[in-house]
Amino acid sequence: MPFENSGRGSPKAVLRQVLQNRGFVACVALLVLFAGGFQFLAVMRGFIFVKQRVDLKKPLNLLSQERLTGYKLLQPIEIQSDILNQLGTDQYVQWVLQSPDKPGEPGSGRVLSLFVTYYTGLPDAVPHVPESCYAGSGHKLIKQTPDEITISSQGQQIVVPVQVLEFAKESQFGRNSRIVLYTFHANGQFRADRTAVRLAIGSLTDRYAYFSKVEVGIDLDGPQFTKEQAVASGKRFMEVAMPVLLEDHWPDWEAVNRRSTTRPAAVGDK
Repeated sequence: MPFENSGRGSPKAVLRQVLQNRGFVACVALLVLFAGGFQFLAVMRGFIFVKQRVDLKKPLNLLSQERLTGYKLLQPIEIQSDILNQLGTDQYVQWVLQSPDKPGEPGSGRVLSLFVTYYTGLPDAVPHVPESCYAGSGHKLIKQTPDEITISSQGQQIVVPVQVLEFAKESQFGRNSRIVLYTFHANGQFRADRTAVRLAIGSLTDRYAYFSKVEVGIDLDGPQFTKEQAVASGKRFMEVAMPVLLEDHWPDWEAVNRRSTTRPAAVGDK
């Protein structure tokens, strides 16, 4: 028997049935209205959703050893390409250093690690944090404490929020404990957690966006070196290293903003 098309399943019939649903039509109308209103508001306010990259003043791997006064570079670490892909950037410096040997000062002469990474020009950046990275290598987070340091840079005293983490890892050779301190510098601001970083780089009025993580690690390998001493040692090092990063490497955010307001940015602008 030949097929008879009643017209009930034709596109016109389906469209007619949809249009007869007043609730659906009202929802679509509201969505169109809100979308148009948001686009109009974005244009009027100058909202910027796609951020331009902003480069470092100087690559991180050119960090000055001399400016890290008293700290001795023991070993620069080069990250393999497969790990770099996971890291999401090739702008980094990873060093193992020895703190100044000062008799009578707890933590003097201790070995510590510095790991700095830099990101810019990413459509949707999710900052890496030690809480996740260390967990992936078998470390257990014992305690996390917010703290702060004060650095001196170009005649200014700047309060920098930091996170202090205590990790432990069990192995056949015993228990390894490690103290990690970290913070971020994002769009000219110091921030100590990735939610705050995403808010900073997601500002609708900023044309450019970048963030950099600074991470310092110290092993606790004996009862003569306490957690409190390790934290103090890490903070002393950050007070030396952070001004160098701020003055020699990270973008001058005020200059970047002046450039942004004096001329429109082109695609790929640096």
